[in-house]
Amino acid sequence: TFTLTEVLPKTFEDVPEEHPYHDEIGAIQQMGIITGFEGNKFEPDAFIQRKHIAAMIMRAEADVQLLSSPPNFADVPFGHLYYQDIMGLYRSDIVAGKTIDGAVYFEPDAHITRAQLAKILVKAFNIEAVDDTSYYTDIAADHWHFEPANILASNGIVFDNTASFNGEAFVTRAEFAHMLYRAMHITK
Repeated sequence: TFTLTEVLPKTFEDVPEEHPYHDEIGAIQQMGIITGFEGNKFEPDAFIQRKHIAAMIMRAEADVQLLSSPPNFADVPFGHLYYQDIMGLYRSDIVAGKTIDGAVYFEPDAHITRAQLAKILVKAFNIEAVDDTSYYTDIAADHWHFEPANILASNGIVFDNTASFNGEAFVTRAEFAHMLYRAMHITK
């Protein structure tokens, strides 16, 4: 069960108290994990970019360990604003990038899908399944995101109350804040 008990300060102007993820957004804002945009805006319904996922997971002090040397992501040069965050996730074997014509890309400005985020959260926070239930009917058991999606569901991190995970759907900033907060508070 996830219950926020601390008194939260007013969050972003565009996240009213009645927003379904108001408390989670406020909590991770208070922790310094999210900062939002100019004018005290969070843009909760905007799709989140991969570079922002990297930064927030690093700020959340996920289980990041430096395991290997960084690749030369063709689209993340040294000096890129999110270079350290992206490389931290790579060196921790949380992300690998995509190879296109022999070059490795991270696609920092691309939006992230539910399937990609499920795999990243499971790896970043070392989350294990609570049970072996298959929660979703739209993911084949041999698909790469079958296990991560079901691990998140078994821990109550994702709960759509449907049999569809919809792995190709993009994740909004509010959905990410909600899932990140829950992933950070798994008790083992």
